[in-house]
Amino acid sequence: MEGGPARIHEGQGRWMPDYWKELVSVVSWVGRAKTPFSKALLENMEAFLDKNLELLKKYPGKHPRENKIEANNFFSKNLRKISYKIQGRNADYPLPWIVFGNIFHPLNYRYRENILKTLPVDSIKNAGVYHR
Repeated sequence: MEGGPARIHEGQGRWMPDYWKELVSVVSWVGRAKTPFSKALLENMEAFLDKNLELLKKYPGKHPRENKIEANNFFSKNLRKISYKIQGRNADYPLPWIVFGNIFHPLNYRYRENILKTLPVDSIKNAGVYHR
């Protein structure tokens, strides 16, 4: 989807939303273990989480949709903090919602030549979902 990729530059400075046609969506992929892509994905995710471990211990998630508050001004940031507290969320949670996409899309671009962008279709059963 246009503009769907994580809003991040990859290692060579490419802005991922500009390359959306060459990428697979975070929510629409199936991967295999022990490929260079899956190995890099796991290594990058573990490194990111290790780097943020102490902050996560100090400000753990309380809600399934935790998200780091990133606001442009004091008023917006404090309004969002109040909203989070009302919702039972941790207003100091340190990770952005798009952590996975920020790691996935640059790697997806790097390994794009090795990524199939279609799935085999079975009219009775497709990706474990039964169709009527």
